Amino acid sequence: MDAANHHSLNTDSGHAAGHHSATAWSDTGAPDFIHPPLTSYSETRGEAAYRSVSTLGPERTNSHDAALSFLLSRGGSGQPLLCRTAEDSIEALLDGKVDGCVVCNLYPDIHKLYLPNLHRIYAADVFLYTAEMGLFARDEAQTIRTVAAPPTSTAFIQDDLASDNFEWIWAPSNTEAARMCRRGEVDGAVGTDASAEEEELIKIRDFGAFSVPYTVFRLKR
Repeated sequence: MDAANHHSLNTDSGHAAGHHSATAWSDTGAPDFIHPPLTSYSETRGEAAYRSVSTLGPERTNSHDAALSFLLSRGGSGQPLLCRTAEDSIEALLDGKVDGCVVCNLYPDIHKLYLPNLHRIYAADVFLYTAEMGLFARDEAQTIRTVAAPPTSTAFIQDDLASDNFEWIWAPSNTEAARMCRRGEVDGAVGTDASAEEEELIKIRDFGAFSVPYTVFRLKR
């Protein structure tokens, strides 16, 4: 992030971000620099407008739903530009096709997206998107041996699946995992309620809701 667009995340206390004075804990209160957990950050505190954004597709993935929610919250209309890969979504931003690029922070190679392009892009916004996660199958009584899932989904539920001896088939997205299950390529799929509903799958295990962090990149001006 360049100096012109860098802002302290700690805006309430008057201290510089990451450099607090020593304050002792006491029974009567917390140190003056302790604040509620950060849930969102914007270069303009939520006022930046976006006409369009790119993100990883296809439809009904977490990234699609998250990008759409973000776009609508910032005055945009229509749908995000859905790309085949996260790399393609960054290229769309670099080519000037969109105002921003929405990338899930859990993407394993996210550093490869922005580090080579730091001279042109910066992280303008960070937000949390909450999704319901589950294990889905075509039939409630089906024996589950093979499961399709993207690595970003299984990162949240490793403890829930520790005792299961599944054979994992990695999918590029929740949507594709659900489609693989629908086509009979695997017995089950881990993903979101939205992706499973699209393929008419049945939830056989509920993992609950998870807040997923996303970063929105913009071109430097």
